[in-house]
Amino acid sequence: MTNTKLEEFIQELNRFADEVYEGNNVEISSFVQEIIPQIAAISELIKDDGLNNKLLNNALSPMLIGLEENDQIYIADIITFELLSILDEIKNTI
Repeated sequence: MTNTKLEEFIQELNRFADEVYEGNNVEISSFVQEIIPQIAAISELIKDDGLNNKLLNNALSPMLIGLEENDQIYIADIITFELLSILDEIKNTI
């Protein structure tokens, strides 16, 4: 994944979170299923095990919990407060 693709992914995540926070009904199930392969692809690029663990444990796992609970706000919070900051760190390493 190039920095351009990563930036596009970050914008997509921001749009999703904004939609949720604005109270729009968003299909979280399909969105999360759509982004999981992208997160997996990013994970494969990370050479830093600590950063990779952070991505999986602090972002992906909680998002799956939010998906099980069908909690849009929780997923948007994980994206906003965890995933985006982790992706920012990753941007500097690839």
